[in-house]
Amino acid sequence: MSQYNEILRTYRNKSALQYNFMCLKSEIIYTKCYVFGYLLVLLKAKFVIQ
Repeated sequence: MSQYNEILRTYRNKSALQYNFMCLKSEIIYTKCYVFGYLLVLLKAKFVIQ
């Protein structure tokens, strides 16, 4: 929770909407990277099995 408060302190000068958009954007990018990495691992495993 203290980390969350620190983040709020860091972005207190920005608007709440902008902050929420930034969080959403980074979350989407993280999810894409995670899914891509997972698929890459599956592909590698598939080639190793064959």
